[in-house]
Amino acid sequence: MEALDPINLGTIAAACHLGDDHHVAVFLDHPSAALADRLIAAGVPRHRLRHIA
Repeated sequence: MEALDPINLGTIAAACHLGDDHHVAVFLDHPSAALADRLIAAGVPRHRLRHIA
């Protein structure tokens, strides 16, 4: 999961928010630091990212 286009980044962000709405924990494990930065910029809360490489 090194390269994600803007649509996929938005989809992951939406999945995190949808999980919150349905009381389901959504975590993303082991993203690279660069990918973590892009995910955060797309709206993924930092607490959803675990074990950033």
